[in-house]
Amino acid sequence: MGFLSLGTVGAPHGLRGGFYLVRADRDDGPLSFERVGLRLASGEVVFRAVQSSFRSSSRCVLVLEGIATREAAESLRGVEILAERSAITVAEDEYLVGDLLDAPVLDEQNNPIGKVVAVHDFGAQTTLEIATSSGSTFLFPFLSAFVQVTEAPAGAAGSKALVIRQAQDFGFEGP
Repeated sequence: MGFLSLGTVGAPHGLRGGFYLVRADRDDGPLSFERVGLRLASGEVVFRAVQSSFRSSSRCVLVLEGIATREAAESLRGVEILAERSAITVAEDEYLVGDLLDAPVLDEQNNPIGKVVAVHDFGAQTTLEIATSSGSTFLFPFLSAFVQVTEAPAGAAGSKALVIRQAQDFGFEGP
């Protein structure tokens, strides 16, 4: 079972165990999960039911089962909040960053170019940071005109692969 980070526990909210969620995706809306995981300092993931999630002061607030006091919420500050990957659905043309990391990058003849090591959103467009087998990295625009997301070939890490269309036009040479 895989997990995706939703953010970390921020400052307490109120006296009854609520806290602000410092969101990894910079969204400020409430969460719609029935339960979330807390990754403790030991690495153990403990699940708690979400009693409520709402916006306050333009930020997301979470109230979780078993966290009933301000002091209990304060003691969790900085703890990572996780969602089970299976609980997240995306549209056919949408992707989760976690699904793209480490994905192989290929040309249209399935020759390896490298792998995705980071996904950046600088506002104007999303870019992929791709590491080549020689160790160099480069940024490439994550636009459907240039990149096709497909199922990974057998034996590849992860479930996705990215194919750069007309890779030779961008200076990528086959083997």
